[in-house]
Amino acid sequence: MKTKIIATIGPSSEELLIIRKMINNGMSIARINTKYGDIKQYEKIIKNIRKVGGCEIMIDLKNLEIIKWINTQKIEYVAVAFADGITKINKIRKALDQKSVKIVSKIENKKGIMNLDNLLKAGSEDLKRISDVGPKVSDSIYEYFNDEKNLALVSDLLKNGVKIESEKKEAENQKLVGKSFVITGTLLSLSRDEVKGFIRNLGGNISSAVSKNTDFVVAGEKPGSKFGKAESLGVKILSEEEFLKIIK
Repeated sequence: MKTKIIATIGPSSEELLIIRKMINNGMSIARINTKYGDIKQYEKIIKNIRKVGGCEIMIDLKNLEIIKWINTQKIEYVAVAFADGITKINKIRKALDQKSVKIVSKIENKKGIMNLDNLLKAGSEDLKRISDVGPKVSDSIYEYFNDEKNLALVSDLLKNGVKIESEKKEAENQKLVGKSFVITGTLLSLSRDEVKGFIRNLGGNISSAVSKNTDFVVAGEKPGSKFGKAESLGVKILSEEEFLKIIK
């Protein structure tokens, strides 16, 4: 599995030479920080990214007013960390003309890995204990950050103005605290990232596999083998409608 590197770009990193170097050094998703700068600067950043190529674009949606401008741009992701409620997420989805754009409802640090230093120091077993990280992903992360070339790449990105921000947000409602969820099948009204965001916001955890420790399996259309395993273990299976009622 190829690891994707997300780098935050602001007005200070808008020049073509800087963007080219960041992409050549491994940046695969450019996250445009709309907290600073103006529309003209954001458009210059997008133009330079497209000129270099090989990099997807994510735009931070700090408020709903910027959606009209986003609809004039060809991008892959919209990050809406401020929209914690399903009503807000649906409102944003309807306002976006580009239905192919993926909405990231919460960009957050995983439990236990709150900054880059901790990530670099983490062992494979430490990573496996993180919610939503299975053996394959943990091994991939561990191998990536124990490769000297990749460490040099990270160092170079930092020197070139890439900012790695850490934000810890306590869940306002802890009604799912201690509960473990597994997601299977295709959901109609929510993306998997949105479902995961809601679960984490309410204090719950997400696992990639069904076990006797799983509390709920959220099942959409055409669920996979996880559905059958949940039935055999007696794990509570939630339809999409039932899940929506729980998170309200």
